[in-house]
Amino acid sequence: MTRTLIPVLLLAAACAPQSADFTNVSYVSFFADGTSLSLAQGEIDPTDDRWDASYNVDCREFDTNEETNALKLEDPLKICGANWPPAHEEWAASAGYRVVSDVAEPWRGEAVITAEGDLQIGFHARMTGGADMRVILVVDPTFQPQTCRSKPGGGVERVDLDGNWLDQWSNELATLQGLPDKYQDAYAHMAPYMDNGRLYFLNSFAYQINPADVEDRWPLPEQWQAGTVSAKASEEHMVLRTTRYAIPRVYNLFDNSTTVDDSNTSDTDLWHCSLSSGEDASSNDCMSDTGEEIHTTADEIHDELAPMFKPDGSMSDPIFSYRPIAHLNDWRPSDGFNAGLDGWGEMHYNYVVFDGDSDLTAGGQATGAFSVVLDGEDSGSRLFVKGEFQVDKIRTDRWTTDDLQAIKAEENGAELCFL
Repeated sequence: MTRTLIPVLLLAAACAPQSADFTNVSYVSFFADGTSLSLAQGEIDPTDDRWDASYNVDCREFDTNEETNALKLEDPLKICGANWPPAHEEWAASAGYRVVSDVAEPWRGEAVITAEGDLQIGFHARMTGGADMRVILVVDPTFQPQTCRSKPGGGVERVDLDGNWLDQWSNELATLQGLPDKYQDAYAHMAPYMDNGRLYFLNSFAYQINPADVEDRWPLPEQWQAGTVSAKASEEHMVLRTTRYAIPRVYNLFDNSTTVDDSNTSDTDLWHCSLSSGEDASSNDCMSDTGEEIHTTADEIHDELAPMFKPDGSMSDPIFSYRPIAHLNDWRPSDGFNAGLDGWGEMHYNYVVFDGDSDLTAGGQATGAFSVVLDGEDSGSRLFVKGEFQVDKIRTDRWTTDDLQAIKAEENGAELCFL
């Protein structure tokens, strides 16, 4: 199971040989004017002509001409038209952004199995001007949620919950290959790993919303969380944008308000269908419609972002392409209850694909690609990053400790079954 990790292992291993090579890494960072510590401290200079691209996005509306003249960023992209603000990427209208983009050349890459048994792959790279950027990807190499079942002769045993999650997630790779050409650039870096790849959704800290009470959040149990990502762009700590189980507007409300009630959202906004126990979700009309809605939403997010990735105008090629991945849980057996993932659809902003020949154990090797979207922890900044990696030999973190709980259980002949 993945845990909240502070990216210190790369620093601790600074004197050891590099163990992970990152290639084709590109990023676009939207530094929020007014809340970005990187801008305030002068660590990021958007006017530096060494950036691959540097421009302003500012579609804020001000009450007076005086405010407009004083606060609006100079020469912003001319994208503030009839389709503004975005329906899903609402953050884009909440501030003015100094946008910078570059191809990263990581000076440090590491891949280790941590004390918790997770695989952590990360890199450091210098942004234009010398500021540091680091991105840390974490996955559970043995990810497979399980449940407890009583054995006929007494005792308990662990059995897989709902079948093989990674197999079902990885089926989305074929769906991505069949998307229209306009979306293929978003996944071009993943193409070498798709035919036999293993897809991980980085779904840590995700939560659902109770269909019976939209003020109630349901955090995903820890063992259902397959991975996470954290980053720091110059002076700003960035956190992953969590999985959505409803239209993004609902999560935007939760993220920006302490209270959300049925006056501004309802159960119809959720990607959820009420199924009876044992019902075949794959033949349910509501599930089919939900799947189409999620894929449409993913398309619309791509289309909303595309103008913000075109500093040279609407007819130019984008400097970055991004689209989330939709997934419908129509393969899960239904138990007739709202809680759980059966009957739900979901959309993932952060994902990693490993080549099918990768061995995600200590001493093993791994190749793959990733796309991540992170939001500022204490600012309105946003960070989009994607790239590929190759690890010839995965190391073991030297600061690991023995699992005392497992040792004592074995010494006492105890059968433990953790949910």
